Amino acid sequence: MSDAGPARLRNYLACVYAMGAIALAAVIASAHFGLPERFEFLLIVTSALLFVGELWPIRLWRQGSINEYTFSGTFALALLITGPLVYVVAAQLCALLIEEFRHRKPVRVTAFNVAQYTLTLVLARAAVCRVEGVGFGDFGGASRPRELLAIGVAGLVFFLVNAVLTGTVLALVGGNAWAPFVLRYVRDEFPVTPIVLGLAPVVLACMEFSVWTLPLSLLPIIAVRRATESAGEHEIASLHDPLTGLPNRSLLLIRLSQALQEAGEQRGGLALLMLDLDHFKEINDTLGHHVGDELLRMVGERLSSAVRPGDTVARLGGDEFAVVVSGADVHDGANVAQRLAATLSEAFALVAVSLNVEASVGVALYPDHGGDAESLIRHADVALYNAKKSRGTFVIYDPRSDEHTIERLALMGELRQGIERGELVVHYQPKVSTTTGRVVSVEALVRWDHPTRGLLMPARFIPAAENTGLILPLTERVVDSALGAVRAWRAEGLAVRVAVNVTARHIANLDLPNQIDAALTAHGLPGDALILEVTESCLMSDPSRTKTVLNRLHAMGVGLSIDDFGTGYSSFAHLRDLAVDEIKIDRSFVAGSATSAANAAIVKSAIDLGHNLGLEVVAEGVESRACLEILTAMGCDVVQGYFLGRPMLADDLLAWAARRHEAADKAVAVSAAC
Repeated sequence: MSDAGPARLRNYLACVYAMGAIALAAVIASAHFGLPERFEFLLIVTSALLFVGELWPIRLWRQGSINEYTFSGTFALALLITGPLVYVVAAQLCALLIEEFRHRKPVRVTAFNVAQYTLTLVLARAAVCRVEGVGFGDFGGASRPRELLAIGVAGLVFFLVNAVLTGTVLALVGGNAWAPFVLRYVRDEFPVTPIVLGLAPVVLACMEFSVWTLPLSLLPIIAVRRATESAGEHEIASLHDPLTGLPNRSLLLIRLSQALQEAGEQRGGLALLMLDLDHFKEINDTLGHHVGDELLRMVGERLSSAVRPGDTVARLGGDEFAVVVSGADVHDGANVAQRLAATLSEAFALVAVSLNVEASVGVALYPDHGGDAESLIRHADVALYNAKKSRGTFVIYDPRSDEHTIERLALMGELRQGIERGELVVHYQPKVSTTTGRVVSVEALVRWDHPTRGLLMPARFIPAAENTGLILPLTERVVDSALGAVRAWRAEGLAVRVAVNVTARHIANLDLPNQIDAALTAHGLPGDALILEVTESCLMSDPSRTKTVLNRLHAMGVGLSIDDFGTGYSSFAHLRDLAVDEIKIDRSFVAGSATSAANAAIVKSAIDLGHNLGLEVVAEGVESRACLEILTAMGCDVVQGYFLGRPMLADDLLAWAARRHEAADKAVAVSAAC
């Protein structure tokens, strides 16, 4: 709010206080305290019911928040028609003051509410007097049609004055533009308040029949109360996540739209953060869903405690959360993202275990990255995707990354056609035995010979294909090409195995062994001609199904290699229990083993571990003679890397292997002669 904002608020409150004081003085001046006998008990009972209506509000869930509505207006309006103004003002203000003191509201708020209700009642009574032709202090006595018209006009005045006075102060407090905010406030109040005021004729009818029937007017009020509470409970349930109690996606959209509207009126900013827990599925699969659910509840509590009271934390499903931060710019968004990530990085003390959790965060900002809720959510999702891909804590949305996302979607459509047209090309990188120097196997690496983009490397299309069903037909084509190459090589005397990379989607497919068996049979090859390379994280995605699939593949003679060993989260117990043949040490450790003692120690430990478990050990990323010599000295079984041979076409590999074997045989002969 600007410096002028508080001044306008103070001036407005002073004006309302003054008008309220004048109105109260007019009420006292026009008061008639002598009551006809038949009105005494009637006014006492009605005033008591007004107290009940004020102190027993209904709580209605509307537009993402809980609003309270009292039924005191029902009885106040009936009293305005029945008798002198002083009695309804006295009853209303007494009930109001009790409620204000009970909730310990600030004096300035209580003073405003007293002035507001006094003005509302005085103006509504003025409308009654105008329609019925009576004075402020007179008792009712108009004809039934005039009385009904009076109560209708008074109800309209009561509603509009109350809504405008309240809407104005809320607009000034929030720094909102007056006219749009007040109009919206009046619109939001309209569906409920007319129902409350519309019950006043029922109260009047009960008054006229007998004072003893007056409490019966509570029956429709109780019915409305129960109906609204039941509807509110259902709406709350539909807008909240049952596990964490946080707002769900539907309520997030409501809250985000409201925050965007307020930001637009105030010309301020807003940040939307999307959070995703890293490796949550592995926690679920390893420790059980009950532990995962408890972790999600604790994550929701931590996120809620780390933001301001007015901000929104929502759970969108699974391990994905969203946070709406009002009044935020790019620096605020970055700070909140860092704070939330740091909050989640502290250990969670669960019943069975203490867990450290990391989260990736994507940030989108209003108005820089979108002017509506859907745009901001989509852009925050793009930023989250990039954060997970780069393994960074948080990423702020960059329009250029969105263009790449659109390009990826287009590329996936072209990839489907490319697979069908046979545009995939498989290159093979040799794996060499450190003992004999001969090629023992190769790794199949797919390229895409795009008709207009040229030869595309796997990084351009494989990650996106893994998120779609396209990875399945793509891998099927690679397996077919690789087995065809093995058959041709074996016909030429080169007896090697071929390794093909597969994903979690493949390795958890119970039909995979049947598909592999059909491919081997089609090429007339035994199972040991093929090795499937899979990362540690893929093995953990569905341990039960994975174990079943791997056991069947092992029984067929198909080898299994754990790729990128050392970067995942599998335990020694999983390595022992799964039908694994080899581990493949990640290039990030291998490449630095010649220059880093720490990397060398890691590589040596991995080699020893593999041998102790009876596994063959492969090192990828060998790019220098020094690295090769160190790995050989450490006892690594097989090496792979640019120093030995780059990926090449099948025919080129056959010629390269022949030269390699010839050189290796000569080296063995020379060594034997010495």
